[in-house]
Amino acid sequence: MLAVLNGNELDLFKVEDGSFVTKFEFGELHESVAFVSDDSIYVGSDSGILRVISRDGDGAWTMQQLWQGDSAIRLLAASPRGRYLVLVDEVGFASQFILSEGRVSGPALEMPGAVEEIAFGYSGTRAYFRTARWTHRVSLGVSGLHWVDSVFSPKPINGGKIVFGPSGSDTANRAYLSAARNDFIELVELDFPGSSNPGLFGNREELLTEWRKRLGY
Repeated sequence: MLAVLNGNELDLFKVEDGSFVTKFEFGELHESVAFVSDDSIYVGSDSGILRVISRDGDGAWTMQQLWQGDSAIRLLAASPRGRYLVLVDEVGFASQFILSEGRVSGPALEMPGAVEEIAFGYSGTRAYFRTARWTHRVSLGVSGLHWVDSVFSPKPINGGKIVFGPSGSDTANRAYLSAARNDFIELVELDFPGSSNPGLFGNREELLTEWRKRLGY
């Protein structure tokens, strides 16, 4: 299936032959869409509403509202295991939505900049949030999102996304970003330093000092 999000409407097509399937009109602007499966599509609205478009046993497509946030939803991403949905709102707060329970899990994680991409590792327990010049590694679990560490990352080529080493190899947990350097395109490894301190716990001033140091301030 292919979902084409165009402002206040979404069109569904079959990839195999390009045939039109159905159209949904929302009545408000939507900027992000995520597939959990070929039968479940999630979309986020300017009013903070999370909606799901799904196909029933008879093949009919229907839409329903799942959740209402306080700010516009700007980015959605589904974990590869299909258990979680990660959403980022217009003020930079990232949240984890548990699909089976229809609720947000744990406190929201504030990102230090507009998130341009969300990528998941093979296990689905780590997510990578890329901002303009930084990539932040975050753990996912039943208690929500927890910041792990950050690394300065190059500006990717147009359309460039975070990729990982081959599954099952020694580099499977290493993240890379395609970038142009000296007129050549290369895969640059995002060399995360690691962190012994969780990002959401501890003394406020100590955490602010740690973030300033990591972000170069």
